[in-house]
Amino acid sequence: MTSTRRTGLRAWLAALFLAAVLLTPVWTVVQAQEGPAGELEFALWGDPAELRAYQTLVEAFQAANPAITVRIAHVPNSDDFYARLATGFAAGSPPDVFLINYRRYGQFAARDVLTPVGPPLQEAGLDLAAYYPEPVAAFTQNGELVCLPQNLSSLVVYYNRDRFEQAGVPLPAPGWGWDDFLAAAQALTEDTDGDGLTDLHGLGVENSLIRMAPFIWQAGGELVDDTENPTTLTIDTPEARAAIQWFVDLS
Repeated sequence: MTSTRRTGLRAWLAALFLAAVLLTPVWTVVQAQEGPAGELEFALWGDPAELRAYQTLVEAFQAANPAITVRIAHVPNSDDFYARLATGFAAGSPPDVFLINYRRYGQFAARDVLTPVGPPLQEAGLDLAAYYPEPVAAFTQNGELVCLPQNLSSLVVYYNRDRFEQAGVPLPAPGWGWDDFLAAAQALTEDTDGDGLTDLHGLGVENSLIRMAPFIWQAGGELVDDTENPTTLTIDTPEARAAIQWFVDLS
């Protein structure tokens, strides 16, 4: 979560809101502060459950800070959200605070349109040592924290028990390896109507480098030559090529 570069009052309000929404212990700090009145726009995308969760946080913030009004600008899907975000910046009217994926924030940080959030968050009681260093580093530019990591997730494999049983494929068991994974995915991939096209896929996963990365790593490869100061991609190494081929074979 990050805030648009502003000056004076608006920047102070954005930092205050950011601290309160993301740091539950900060509510008591925020509530005790005497701050100016104002209005903020908080932009996000997500499903109805996510929207309700943020509405609850915003309501709690406004109850503690009645002089500050927060207007939620919700967009259901990411494509429309990022299109509106880019349009807002181009028109000079972006939201004050917004959620953004780490793969998307670089274009805005490079244009120097984002407010560094480190100093006000630390004043509010944030301890960066409590965060995993990798996401903090990913959101740090020129030595300043530009965004505060809002969540961290990893890949998890879910399987459809009914599909396994219908296809006569053994269910995943302790000791299940990559070869078993591949064999099951291939066995569960079907052309049900005989037209030469796959109708049922054995594995559903986003076709992107970031989703392929775990397979490259488990094969002993790397994405770049130096994770701290990358200069070139290394997905042409034998290890990375073998992992990519394994990924392709899943289909």
